Amino acid sequence: MSADIGNPASIVCEKLAFRYPGTTANAIDNIDLEVAAGDVVALVGPSGCGKSTLLRLVAGLLSPGAGRLLVGGQDTTSISPEKRNIGWVPQSYALFDHLSVAANVEFGLRARKVPKDERAPRIAEALKLCRIEQFADRRPQDLSGGQRQRVAIARALATRPRVLLLDEPLAALDPQLRKALRADLATLLRDSGVTSLLVTHDQSEALAMANHVAVMRTGVIEQYASPERLWLEPANAFVAEFVGAASVLHASALDDRRVELAPGLEGEIDIIPAGPKVDVAVRPADLVVDLQGIPLRVTAKEYAGGSWLLTGDLFDGQAVSLITSHTAEIGDTIRVAVRPGTQLSAVRS
Repeated sequence: MSADIGNPASIVCEKLAFRYPGTTANAIDNIDLEVAAGDVVALVGPSGCGKSTLLRLVAGLLSPGAGRLLVGGQDTTSISPEKRNIGWVPQSYALFDHLSVAANVEFGLRARKVPKDERAPRIAEALKLCRIEQFADRRPQDLSGGQRQRVAIARALATRPRVLLLDEPLAALDPQLRKALRADLATLLRDSGVTSLLVTHDQSEALAMANHVAVMRTGVIEQYASPERLWLEPANAFVAEFVGAASVLHASALDDRRVELAPGLEGEIDIIPAGPKVDVAVRPADLVVDLQGIPLRVTAKEYAGGSWLLTGDLFDGQAVSLITSHTAEIGDTIRVAVRPGTQLSAVRS
C-alpha cells in the first residue's frame, strides 16, 4: 500500500553535460533522460561511467556546464540544493551517533525550519513507513546496518521530498545482508510513492530494485529501459555483456530465427535476423554440457555453491561461460550445446 509520503515529481535531463576541472572529457556527455513521477530508477555502470556525477547534478551538488535539469516541470538547473526539495541518502548514511533515531529523523525537519508542532507527526509517519517505530529512542550505534539504512531513508522522507536520491544505498553492508535487504528496500521505495533515483555498480541490484534502469558508460546512457527489456533486448554488446554477463557471439543466420553461433553450435533467437550476420547474447544459463555438443576448452572455473561457472574458448576463438553441476579442470575440453527450449537474445545494434 503506497503511503505517498512525498509529492513525487518527474525528472527531465535535457542535453545535460558536465566536465570536472582539469580534465579534457565530459564526465556527463549531453545526456537526455526522463524519469516519470513516482518511478524508481537505477543508474548502473562500471566505475567512472558518470552515474554518481549525474546523481550529484540532480541534487544540485554540481552545476552542469550545458543543458537543463527540470524537476516537476520546474527548471532547477541554477537553483541551490536546499531549495530543490530533494531528499539525499549518502552512501555512509551520515547519521549522528549522539542523537536518537527520532532526533536524527527530526534533524532534516529542523534544518528546513518545519514548525515544531508539525515535526512529531512527520517523524512518526516516516518511522512507520520504514518500519522502525520501535527503534525511535535508540542510538544509531545500537542498530544493525540495515536498520541504520532505514533511519537515513526515514530522515530523507520526513521532509516530504519531490525526489529521493540514494548513492550506493547497499554498499556499506556486507554481501549477504545486501542481498537480503534489496527486496525490502525496493518495497520501501515503491511504498513511499516518491520518485527515486539510485546509484549502484551492481547490475543484479539494479534489476531487482528498479522499475527502469539506465546503463551508463563514459558519460552517456547506453540504454534506458525496464529490467526485463534490458535483459531480453540489449541495445548493444556493452549492455549485453554488462547486464547478465553475456558473451556476444557473431552468429550466422540459418532460417527464420535459427542461427549458427559457432560451427556446430546452433540456437534460436528472439527476432528474425535482418541480414546474414547477427550478434547474439549468450548467458551462462543458456548453455549446457552435452556429449553431442561442440568442444569447449576450459580456461577458468569458479565454484558457485552447488554448481560451477566454467569459462572457455570455442574452437573458432569465441569465449563463453556456462553454469553447470559438472566440474572440469582448466585445460580440459568439454562439449556444450544451447540449452533445449532456450530463446537467445539478439543484440539490437
